Amino acid sequence: GLILAGSADFKEVLLNSDIFDPRLVKAVLRTVDVSYGMEPGFNQAIELANECLSNVKLVQEKRLLQRYFDEISQDTGKYCFMVQ
Repeated sequence: GLILAGSADFKEVLLNSDIFDPRLVKAVLRTVDVSYGMEPGFNQAIELANECLSNVKLVQEKRLLQRYFDEISQDTGKYCFMVQ
């Protein structure tokens, strides 16, 4: 699926225009308003479309890293080891 992200009405205008391929219209899961451009806007779009992307590996890994950093910030005395 696709997530359309952008500021103002551009994403809606694009979605409803003739230049947007009708095959892609069927694949649009969600449209989200973002306040930033480039990489910060991309990250914000991922956050805003989180429930649509819950089974995507990037989102799963991001949640895992957030839990890891939450544990570090609490200084619980837990340790993490990696086995290859």
